Amino acid sequence: MSTEMPGVSELQSAMSEFDRESRREPAWKGWEDKKSVLFVIRSGGRIYPLEHVLARSMRLEAGAGPAGFQACGIVEAAGFEVEALHMPANGKVASSLHDLMLERSPASVVPREAVSTLAQRFRLTDDLLQQTGRPGEGRVWDGLVDWGRALLERSDRLRTDPHGRWVLPVRGRPVVWLEKTQVTGRPDRLAGTHALGQALWSPIRGKRDRDTYSVMRDVQPGDYVLHLIDGEAIVGASRAQARASLDFEGIADTAWAGSKAYSIPLADHRKLAVPLHRDAFLRTAEFEADLRSIRERHSNLFFSKNLTLLEGFYLTPVPFELVVLLDKATRRFSNEGLPLIEADTIMDLPSAVSQQEAEDMASDDELVLSPAPTERRVWLYAPGRGAERWDEFYEKGLVAIGWDELGDLTGMATATILERLKEHYGDANPTNKARACHEFANAMQPGDLVFAKRGRREIVGFGTVTGEYRHDPERSSYTNIRKTRWDGRGVWASDRELAMKALTDITDNRDLVTFLKRLVALPAAAEDPEVEEVAEAAPGREREPFTIVEALEDLFVPEEEFRTMLRIWRGRRNLIIQGPPGVGKTFLAKRLAYALMGYRDPSRLAMVQFHQSYSYEDFVQGFRPAAGGLVLKDGLFVSFCDRAARDKGNDYVFVIDEINRGNLSKILGELLMLIEADKRDSSWAIPLAYAADGERRFYVPDNVHILGLMNTADRSLAFVDHALRRRFSFWMAKPQVHSEAFAAMLSRNGIPDDLAVGLVDLLGQLNHAIGKDVTNLGAGYAIGHSYFCRPRDEEESPRRWLADIAETELIPLFEEYWIDDPDAAALWASKFRLLVE
Repeated sequence: MSTEMPGVSELQSAMSEFDRESRREPAWKGWEDKKSVLFVIRSGGRIYPLEHVLARSMRLEAGAGPAGFQACGIVEAAGFEVEALHMPANGKVASSLHDLMLERSPASVVPREAVSTLAQRFRLTDDLLQQTGRPGEGRVWDGLVDWGRALLERSDRLRTDPHGRWVLPVRGRPVVWLEKTQVTGRPDRLAGTHALGQALWSPIRGKRDRDTYSVMRDVQPGDYVLHLIDGEAIVGASRAQARASLDFEGIADTAWAGSKAYSIPLADHRKLAVPLHRDAFLRTAEFEADLRSIRERHSNLFFSKNLTLLEGFYLTPVPFELVVLLDKATRRFSNEGLPLIEADTIMDLPSAVSQQEAEDMASDDELVLSPAPTERRVWLYAPGRGAERWDEFYEKGLVAIGWDELGDLTGMATATILERLKEHYGDANPTNKARACHEFANAMQPGDLVFAKRGRREIVGFGTVTGEYRHDPERSSYTNIRKTRWDGRGVWASDRELAMKALTDITDNRDLVTFLKRLVALPAAAEDPEVEEVAEAAPGREREPFTIVEALEDLFVPEEEFRTMLRIWRGRRNLIIQGPPGVGKTFLAKRLAYALMGYRDPSRLAMVQFHQSYSYEDFVQGFRPAAGGLVLKDGLFVSFCDRAARDKGNDYVFVIDEINRGNLSKILGELLMLIEADKRDSSWAIPLAYAADGERRFYVPDNVHILGLMNTADRSLAFVDHALRRRFSFWMAKPQVHSEAFAAMLSRNGIPDDLAVGLVDLLGQLNHAIGKDVTNLGAGYAIGHSYFCRPRDEEESPRRWLADIAETELIPLFEEYWIDDPDAAALWASKFRLLVE
């Protein structure tokens, strides 16, 4: 940072301002409980949010000042005491461990030294260090560091030597990278030790302490680097001489002057005889099909799916097939290939915008190190018949399979398992069971992802395998076990039929893996590259209350309005949130659900999306195909109500997205009466449509709360049935583009005041025009605030960020709104394009 660092008086003044002003503000109410505040200053018997105070002392906007360890060092240098308020998130621990490994390389690191050193760097208090997990599992901090070790190890960024020490592995072949850098107006890139082709350098952490430049840690000696300058052309290539050094300081007169930085020395710089202009390969018809194919298979490249150069992403990997294509383009325009690179010696590596992102984006088409398909596999797992053992396995943190008569499976060949299954269980052809046993003991590995299922239509949890296979004869059943960290628990309805087997390796079924990750909303699928919390309800931990303060964070709903909505829902049991696109209905639903429960407990929350083919048989009860004919199966809602009825002391929430997209009378049937608030007990129980004489009667328990979501701007939706309207309360979610919260969010995202004011004004004009057009549109089609809640990448200019939202989300929506009036769509498109010029 080029800004002058504050001294004692500036920091004291900023803390006094915080006491006078911020402590009274609603936005800072309960800030001590927010995980987003990691480090605090302790002064005068009080604590202060370190990064906020530091930015204020430097007269910078919130989020614009130094962050993380650098911020801690600045404050400590002024003589103040700094400490951690919470345990750091998993991702921060893993990246800091990787940094420590780089610092010590090529020497190894002793595990206990890593635990101690990182505890000091994170300023952990004695109380935090003494926190323990489940009985017998030791300190939470030790587990966090070991989690970081496991993540790095399974992505081949760390290995454990025979003496138990941790070392950085060495790849057998080089990787090709592409550096996008500005040379014009940068004296440091024109001459000196960090000129183009002499070195790579970047800050260790990006804005707000994000691990934006983690890819720098992946460069190894001998790797090739292509240089693309000024967003225009590839001009040459170099080779890395060493791994990244962390002893560098950002060069003066750059945006990162004085910041802690990575530096990688380069050698053998070779220039292209004729620079390869970006349009010579991105806009040449000959290469278009191949480029699009490459982009489909590799997520983190330097160009988009539309074959335009992406902003940001200083250093990105270049897969082998793209190297070949660039070499071909170079030869076409200069009769010479890419300099220096020997294509037959290289290997692929996925982009490392973040390790979690790289882990989730790796595909079978890549020769990857983060992680290779042969290293991290994905499993579909049944915790007992009908998930009958799920509660036990979740609480104890394990996956387990039966077939106990086989004994210890260690070293047992598949053929042997097959014969013993026939001998002990009388199965004529137990091939699937034998494969499951063998894979559980041998193929499954620590670091693998596991989805736990109930039947063929529900996922009940997901987690990460943490232990080796073990046979535990002390258990009365399910004696074959592996320790597992269950990262999420809930009920997710699948519209895809899942395999019936106890254990299925689904790694190669990329479509299914992607579907399941999206179904349970795994954080790695989020847009933010630094996803720091995975588990919503970690096993064995005491539930923490979910407060109104937490519910309102970044919600754009006034507290009084939120409390009113919650009160009405409690009394009525059934609520529909309706509103135009982009007002955050789904985001609000989850916050409202947890506020109703009083705890963040996804195991008591279920969500389903109605569509025109959705039926009574799916939702309530119906006949399903099975071996030998049809069997009567309970639908998702009936199964959910049965669970709630067995747990009367807790509230359960069933969310129906796009509630008016289905045929409501046919889907709900007789439940239309049973969901009424005054008919929620067994005296109102009735037989369901397919029930035979004498079968059990059904009612909706009093602790089940139904939350419907409805998009008012979808022309394909049916009107809500009047009978349904009588049984639900309705709340309209409105765009909050004129709210103080929206303005503050834009400011936190680094949007300049002039651009923010122009955006708010233009959105106001647009929504006014939409509201006046009552013939075709109306207020229900207004544009909401959540379109603009996407975090802006620090390398992405504010106008580029806004232009991308306009081009990919708003303008296509205008074309749909004014499908019969293209001039109106073009008018609003031109206004937004003019705003971002």
